[in-house]
Amino acid sequence: MYKVIAFLGLLIFVFAGCVGRDRLGLHLFDEVGEHVLFGDPYVLTFETSLSLLPLARGFAGEHGTEVAVTAVGRSAAIQSIADGRGDIALFGGALPAEIENVRAIIIGTEVIYFITGIASSRDDISLDEIYALFIDEYLFDDWDDYWDDWYDWDDDRDDWLHDFVQPTEDIALTLPGMYSRVLFEDLFHLRENIGGVMQTLIPTDANEFDADNEVIEFVRQNAETIGVVLSATPPEGVRTLTVDGLYPGDAGYMGQQTVVLAYRVDNSHAAAFVAALEAGAFDNIFSDNSVVRS
Repeated sequence: MYKVIAFLGLLIFVFAGCVGRDRLGLHLFDEVGEHVLFGDPYVLTFETSLSLLPLARGFAGEHGTEVAVTAVGRSAAIQSIADGRGDIALFGGALPAEIENVRAIIIGTEVIYFITGIASSRDDISLDEIYALFIDEYLFDDWDDYWDDWYDWDDDRDDWLHDFVQPTEDIALTLPGMYSRVLFEDLFHLRENIGGVMQTLIPTDANEFDADNEVIEFVRQNAETIGVVLSATPPEGVRTLTVDGLYPGDAGYMGQQTVVLAYRVDNSHAAAFVAALEAGAFDNIFSDNSVVRS
């Protein structure tokens, strides 16, 4: 009996030690899946904005060694690299201001596509139509002061908007919290800080799907629907709409942002990853995660 208890105690000790080492940044399996109890591999840490979390996870899966990925937002990701707490930061938008010992490079672009059915007569959607389509009607009635800050509309604004407002069942997009949905809402200012929490302004009765490819398929079958997807290439089997005459990829197109990678030049692990990235080792990860490689 005592031998059994001692053996179980030894197992618990070994397991607890393994878990403790993992939490300290040591992993239990190497790149070929063999058990590693006493190795000391380096854990590469990624700090990323939410919409780029799938891309960072893709890098982690391809890298072959332990990679820790955390979504913290643009500002926190930049600060983490500046302080030397993280190895690599991934975020959207412009290059940050110059930081000592930090190199920042543009590695790709995230692009939001507005799509409709092939049989649709529509070729373009304006920003005014986007706001009218994707924001619930009561906002225009109850938040006059808020919207007056955005637009200089006259007293006939509400009547004019009704010419554009369509039932929300004519909209197709991914569920709240999905990465493409968050990017779309951020780029087009369709999120609002309500009670200290960023919340969507899009009504809950819109057609919502679990993935962008499901949105595309729905639009294919419902020609007059307008869908919103994140894609590395123009979606097939549907019509891509311009926004105020601008096509995705054009300068000034509102539905796109550059993807920036930043790392400390004195961090040899991060520098080795970036060298592999620039040599093309991870090119397939970009398209797999709906990012256009620069």
